[in-house]
Amino acid sequence: YKELKSGQITINGKKVPTTSLSSYPKARVIADTLKEWIQKGQFELTVPVSPLPSADTTLKSKPLLERDVNGRNGRRW
Repeated sequence: YKELKSGQITINGKKVPTTSLSSYPKARVIADTLKEWIQKGQFELTVPVSPLPSADTTLKSKPLLERDVNGRNGRRW
């Protein structure tokens, strides 16, 4: 984890840049703001607009592409 937070890791002798996918300080600000809105009654939850798709839905997702850490072409699952 310390290596990832440093901004750079080494994979197979090659230095690879890293970055966070999220920010803990920003998440705290958002959580505090949301808490304040809820306490003041300014944030109201409503009934769902539509249900989430179930396991038997006919919707198809795009196939995931597995990428090699060495940068070679990926393969479809």
